[in-house]
Amino acid sequence: MSSTWFKSLAVGTESRGDAWQFIRGFVANWAEPLGDDDGWTEADLVAAEERLGVQLPRTLRDGYLLCGRRRDLTRNHDVLLSPSELHVDDSKEALVFRHENQGAASWGIRLETLGEEDPAVFIRADLADKTAERCKGWLERVCTRLPFPAYPLCEAEPGIRWFLRDDVLGA
Repeated sequence: MSSTWFKSLAVGTESRGDAWQFIRGFVANWAEPLGDDDGWTEADLVAAEERLGVQLPRTLRDGYLLCGRRRDLTRNHDVLLSPSELHVDDSKEALVFRHENQGAASWGIRLETLGEEDPAVFIRADLADKTAERCKGWLERVCTRLPFPAYPLCEAEPGIRWFLRDDVLGA
């Protein structure tokens, strides 16, 4: 594995472009490198925006364009929705872009923050009592700077933390 790529973990990212470059390096070292056909097309995203009547935030759009079609990267556990599956939740609060693999939760971006380049991400549990469902903060931004924050699993868990030592990445 490239020691240059591992060193980038300790330094972190300063920009959206740095984050996507890190992801390219990560994928190239852990799976099949990203190819030109691994993302959705601009036409796919424009069609989704026109159908929904909203504009996707720049960072979410970049992710879809870069690797949104790579099922091995976007559908191992929780599912990144295709552009045609993007939707506004029933409460009309958020644009939903991801579902938990058993339907227990969904992730989205509040509609009022869609104009931000890199808005916060919220999670909503799918409860039997729909009136009790609430959007709760998940990540401060779609594209979080490194070093990685603890990736939350649920309220009862501390989350996944990333560690780096001598060309070894672990969680």
